[in-house]
Amino acid sequence: MVTDGKEQRKEGDRRMKYLIGIDNGGTFSKTALFDEKGKQLASATVPTQTLTPKPGYAQRDMNELWKVNAKSIKRAIEESGVDPEKIAGVSFSGHGKGLYLVGADRKPSYYGIASTDTRAWEYVEKWNKDGTKERVYEKTFQDILSYQPVSLLSWIRDHEEGVLERTKYIFRLRIISGSC
Repeated sequence: MVTDGKEQRKEGDRRMKYLIGIDNGGTFSKTALFDEKGKQLASATVPTQTLTPKPGYAQRDMNELWKVNAKSIKRAIEESGVDPEKIAGVSFSGHGKGLYLVGADRKPSYYGIASTDTRAWEYVEKWNKDGTKERVYEKTFQDILSYQPVSLLSWIRDHEEGVLERTKYIFRLRIISGSC
């Protein structure tokens, strides 16, 4: 039964499960809530902020990003009327490559770095000249780009003292689909 645009289930139907997809784009975080058949029941979009403290930098405050995601999740759940206990899974996609570092304390050890960041361009240029690019391509069939983890981690190692020592987990986001 559908009531006021919200998907309602019979009280006794405990079998229905729901899924959430979160798309962390460059300007918005969008959450969409689906039933197990793939029908979208609700969505919510919250603006995000990309920090550009220097030319070529595109980074995110990961604590702020957490809050933005929590807000969009809450809005989508409220709009859908779904019991949060019935949400079976959550999946994230993002703006492309980039880098997200987390310490052993499970707190960010550095800013999240977006795929539009170019701070590590000099490393790519060096690797193009010294033959590293060709050796990597032979094994991976991929070019090295300035916003990939290998380039960004090299830059952080050389420019941000102590960050890698404080980092236990290294994440990157990948675009899974164009939208939730």
